[in-house]
Amino acid sequence: KGIVPVSFGTLNITDQRIVFSGDGKSHSAPYSKLIDVQTYADAIQYSVMARQKPIIIGFDVPENAELAARIISRAINA
Repeated sequence: KGIVPVSFGTLNITDQRIVFSGDGKSHSAPYSKLIDVQTYADAIQYSVMARQKPIIIGFDVPENAELAARIISRAINA
């Protein structure tokens, strides 16, 4: 078992939601439905209400995971 990439694409973080537009799958999650956000060395993981599995977004540049987590945290707490 391990993490297997399902889709490659772009992560957009707005003032209201997280939007991933991928070549295989896309999704969006409003901040009001986020349950948990975790930061890893090269990825972020977040859980959304009414969804069983968390979403994991990996980054080619590891520093971008920390940056994305900070932006999401500020947007949630704004």
